[in-house]
Amino acid sequence: RSPSGNELLVGCATGLTRMEIQPSGGFALAPDPSTLSDPPVFALAADVGGTIWAATGRGLAREQGGALVYTELGARAETETALRCVLPDASGDLYCGGELGLFLYRPSRARWYVLLGEAVDETVNDWLKLDLVTDSLPSTESLFVPPVNAIARGPEAGIWLGTDRGIARYLAREQRRTYSTLLEAMPRLTQAAVNRIALD
Repeated sequence: RSPSGNELLVGCATGLTRMEIQPSGGFALAPDPSTLSDPPVFALAADVGGTIWAATGRGLAREQGGALVYTELGARAETETALRCVLPDASGDLYCGGELGLFLYRPSRARWYVLLGEAVDETVNDWLKLDLVTDSLPSTESLFVPPVNAIARGPEAGIWLGTDRGIARYLAREQRRTYSTLLEAMPRLTQAAVNRIALD
């Protein structure tokens, strides 16, 4: 739904369009999706400030005046990657899932990170800081998180992930008055692709 509340924003295979909720005439999408030639829009979400974010086949964009304005993730050919989902956090951060796993974006600082997913040693960072203004994206071989199709914020600050290889959870656990972070896979539940997650 648009910030004004009078329209539905619709993500389709050819980009972003909109529809009036209570039109004076018949329902119609404008612009017509058949006239668009943008990357597909897979997910839309509003952050705490009302900005609409779009996970697209090219990267992450925000809706502005009916158009999609791309962030550093998708602004250049070297940083284009397909995203399937986006989850705004109450802090203002955004989690984005896609072909390269899980990204964290901090709009207030224009900083990007990607979850490495390999290390269990607390001396090694879970997140790799990215410079998407000048550098390229890391290779799939250097990342150990499967493609992420869905994200949900769980209780106790855990983040649930629906991936191409099942369900996983990223969370912080208290151990002797300190916290350690862990990416937990759950192969006994399923190793099939999980495309959507919703909290009951």
